[in-house]
Amino acid sequence: MSRALVLSMVLLAGLLQLPRVAAQPEQEDAAKPPAPEVLVRTSLSDSRGDSLSVGQTVTTGERVTLVIDVLTSTWFSGAPEYQHLKIPGAVAQTRSEFVSNLSEQIDGKTFSGLRREFVIFAQRPGQMVIPGLTIKASPITQAGGTAVTRTVVRSQPKLLRVEALAGVPSRQAAPLVAESVDMQQALTQPNDRWHVGDILERRVTIRAEGSLGMLIPALTWPPVRGLRQQSLPEQVSDNMARGAFTGTRTEVRRYTLQQPGHFTLPSLSLDWWDGEAWQQAELPAQEIQVAPANGASIKPASDGLAKRLMRWLAAPLSWFVLALVALALAALGWGLWWARQRGHDWHPQALSRRWSQREAVAYRQLRRHVRSGQADAIVAAFYRWRQIALQELGPAYVDETFEQLWGEIYPLALQAQGVRLSSTQQTALQSQLNRLRRRWRGDAERQSPFSPLSTTLVPLNPSATDPS
Repeated sequence: MSRALVLSMVLLAGLLQLPRVAAQPEQEDAAKPPAPEVLVRTSLSDSRGDSLSVGQTVTTGERVTLVIDVLTSTWFSGAPEYQHLKIPGAVAQTRSEFVSNLSEQIDGKTFSGLRREFVIFAQRPGQMVIPGLTIKASPITQAGGTAVTRTVVRSQPKLLRVEALAGVPSRQAAPLVAESVDMQQALTQPNDRWHVGDILERRVTIRAEGSLGMLIPALTWPPVRGLRQQSLPEQVSDNMARGAFTGTRTEVRRYTLQQPGHFTLPSLSLDWWDGEAWQQAELPAQEIQVAPANGASIKPASDGLAKRLMRWLAAPLSWFVLALVALALAALGWGLWWARQRGHDWHPQALSRRWSQREAVAYRQLRRHVRSGQADAIVAAFYRWRQIALQELGPAYVDETFEQLWGEIYPLALQAQGVRLSSTQQTALQSQLNRLRRRWRGDAERQSPFSPLSTTLVPLNPSATDPS
């Protein structure tokens, strides 16, 4: 009996303890602090810093700043992660690698936050939809604590109207909108006198504040009689400091001095829009004097050569051969005169210029750079091919796969000179370029009404291209 009594008492004590154990989680839940509030605020401003409302109008090439503020009632353990910004028909990139700290009162409650800014350059008229971005934030659970709450929020989408900028000069493929533009030039190996056979390089650097290097249009180089010209691959870069950025484009023109005399390297100009009126940046012409080649002289023919020439002229068929040569030269001269009268320029310099500006030639050069794997050379060759192809084939089209791949490649070109792509990136880029070109050439005859080539070729969002 005593053993049964003891067992009953133990069971009774256990039952009395069960409600107390079950109530412990409820007490802990009641003591758990509430999750911190996370707010997202999105706004737009123009190049002057004025706020833009939804549906307001901007012009092509004008800079628009997208501001996203993420705030919390505690503070963040680290910078939020933002979704990649892609906008068809526009170039977009982060304004700075760093975020700005915020602290403000909202409805009597203190909020701390971080601000991220993106710059957007519309490249075609129409409606521009700025999508909402998914943002991953990590706010601290409570003040003085260390627990972190993983939170996913989304910014508000925005809508703007884009109008074509009026009065764009016909010689420029696209308008340049900037706060200021500076052009400088330099001649390599400056001398008081050059000689026939020397090579002279004219380097022109264009800096545009408030724009990107990839948006600066190419210069137009007039021909110079007596000098053979060749364009070297252009260099495009961007410099960002404290939220302000400056795009730079460097072009190099190589001249081969073919004959002595006085020559004028023509003046160069670039039109740009400052937000209110068209402006023009201009470089003055450069004068050079070319002397005959060093040591050049006319040597008299030797007696042996003169005797052989007299013997050949005495041969029966020599005059007949000379007559045929003279007739051929006369026919060739008449043919060149006839072609020139009908607007066909068969001068070797003109033929060389037209050949170097063919889309197929530019594409072969781009493929060679892709095989070499150097990111900066690939980006420069890509935009040169794009510029030529836009003139020869018309509007181009790209899909999301190419834009994502270009978004990986373009930032490599901005890091440092000589950065190489991986073998996987080279293979993927060559495949995408081949597919893009086949579709581009096919659509050139049909004048498709779809969206023109997106230039969201980011470092960014950069290609880069045009797509191209």
